[in-house]
Amino acid sequence: MNNISKQFYYKKNRLQQLKGFYYTVRYGSPSKAAVKMNLVQSSLTMQIQSLERDLNTTLFNKNRGNFVLTEDGEALYKIAVPLIQGIDNLYETFLEKSYEKKNNSITIAAHHIAISYLLPQFIKEFGNINPKVEIKLLNIPRDEAIKRLMEDDVDIVIYPIDEVPEECTFKPSFKYSPTLIMNSAHPLASKKNITLEDMGKYPLVRIDPGLITLPFFEETVKKYGIGSNISFENGNWEILKHFVKANIGMAMVSTICIDPNEKNIVAKSMKKYFPEMSYGIMIKKNTVPSDTVKSFINLLDKSFFANDL
Repeated sequence: MNNISKQFYYKKNRLQQLKGFYYTVRYGSPSKAAVKMNLVQSSLTMQIQSLERDLNTTLFNKNRGNFVLTEDGEALYKIAVPLIQGIDNLYETFLEKSYEKKNNSITIAAHHIAISYLLPQFIKEFGNINPKVEIKLLNIPRDEAIKRLMEDDVDIVIYPIDEVPEECTFKPSFKYSPTLIMNSAHPLASKKNITLEDMGKYPLVRIDPGLITLPFFEETVKKYGIGSNISFENGNWEILKHFVKANIGMAMVSTICIDPNEKNIVAKSMKKYFPEMSYGIMIKKNTVPSDTVKSFINLLDKSFFANDL
């Protein structure tokens, strides 16, 4: 090792030296290697000579015009093969790994209601078909979800969305009716048609206004004096249902979370006063989703990509 010269003439382009050596071995002569590397033969010959000088050894013996590896040449070639092949295949390897990663994972940002009531059945069905695919669910605010979609940190966004960014494609795929739920012993449980004035007479258990997806609900609450002395800063509809079962108050929810077999809960449609709630699928425009992402979206909504045909 101590006999190897420290004066590397090609020290800023060691890879080029090794490539010249590697292709000379593969193609049997510097002239053929030069064609492969798009060089003139004299340049490639200089690379090999500089490599021999740097390593203080002889890599080839010439035998009637043929280039035959010396013992040191054989040793260096064994070292160079995986290095040069790895460099030459770097682009394809990267694309393959990147494709494999994208096709083996899906990141979904969704409203907590969609995560709780909508997605489980689809995730189960998708998992049965694609058991090796990892699904990551993010329960984050809608604005953050859209931001992360723009930054390619999220593949799919599922929320009620009124204003769709120009950079996104959105389709409302699931619609649910607004529903007032109450205990079966509640005074309004037997009333056929409940008005907003009726609602204003009784307490309402509710979650954080920031988590409400029902259009115009806040304006209506204020107008008709609908309210409660019980609210949850970071609650969910399951919590509301437990309080309704305890006959503590009524709650406004969506049909998405109502189980017709649940006991002690009476559901009254309020679609006369409030529009339907739509949970839609959003992806980033001008980005080709992976086959895995497309297959999951097609499972959610078979018509989502219909305009692409």
